[in-house]
Amino acid sequence: MVAGEPSYQLVLAPKDHRSLVGKVVIAVDGKYGVPLRVQLYAKGAGSPAFQVGYTALQWVAPAPANLSFTPPHGASVDVVDLGKEQAKSGSKPDTSGFGTYGKSWLTVAALPQKDLMQGFGAAAGGSGNQQNIASASNQGVGVSSQELLNALLGSAKPVHGAWGSGTLVTTSLVSILMTGGEVYIGAVQPSVLYAAVGHTTS
Repeated sequence: MVAGEPSYQLVLAPKDHRSLVGKVVIAVDGKYGVPLRVQLYAKGAGSPAFQVGYTALQWVAPAPANLSFTPPHGASVDVVDLGKEQAKSGSKPDTSGFGTYGKSWLTVAALPQKDLMQGFGAAAGGSGNQQNIASASNQGVGVSSQELLNALLGSAKPVHGAWGSGTLVTTSLVSILMTGGEVYIGAVQPSVLYAAVGHTTS
């Protein structure tokens, strides 16, 4: 039962032992076929590392008033097709330095280390603001982006091999390798990250 609705569970699990993902469980409403909850488990874990889903829902059409918008007095409205505007300007996001290695459950993402650092600041709205991080038990802990970054870097340990040298952060679900200004991230064992160094494709 999810959100009071009888549901089927679709369970996906990697066969490759190098993946840190234990399983992904998707609850689907038994009558309408609507996904109601997704749970991500680390290997060997009894509770999800991450989950998102409904706690309550009603199978009714939304009121028309929920979809209407009245501009404030004195405002003007321009209707813009973002796809066409982007095509005219020719602007594309900068993806230089980004790449991937492997496939399926063993996919590794690579990005410049500076972008990872900037991402922490943006995720928490700046170094002075706090981000509420919810655990599987739905209890939140307020931390700043700097505290989160310090915790990440503080748990890193030096590693080296034929691929080179760097620092490694491991959790039950994600491994992060920082080397030569590049960051390699994946829900994989560290050996997969080592193999990815210098072999990612954009």
